[in-house]
Amino acid sequence: MKSLSGIVFCLVLVGGIADAAPMTQDLYSQCSENFFVSSEIVTCLTEKLAESEKRLVDEQQRALMLLDKWDVDQEHKAEAKKNIIESNREFKNYKQENCNFSMSLMGGGTKQLSRNI
Repeated sequence: MKSLSGIVFCLVLVGGIADAAPMTQDLYSQCSENFFVSSEIVTCLTEKLAESEKRLVDEQQRALMLLDKWDVDQEHKAEAKKNIIESNREFKNYKQENCNFSMSLMGGGTKQLSRNI
């Protein structure tokens, strides 16, 4: 049950990125409607986390492609791209550290989540 709470926490963290992301309780409800065993709920939430991560990566790549179309000097484009890439890297570290911290407070391991973030 502790790993379930950790996954829910990470989904909140990742889900908070996009306004269209469902609420944590909604995600849990979706998974618990289809599954009754906690290990299956954890698997469902882990899959939703993976979907969210894919959506995040897609949006980050889309942002970089939009910069290519930006009508400014190449120097400004390069600086903006560099800043976005660095921001993405820092955000990934932030997510990982916060999920690890959350799991450590619950006494759970972080290996399962680490693979998915």
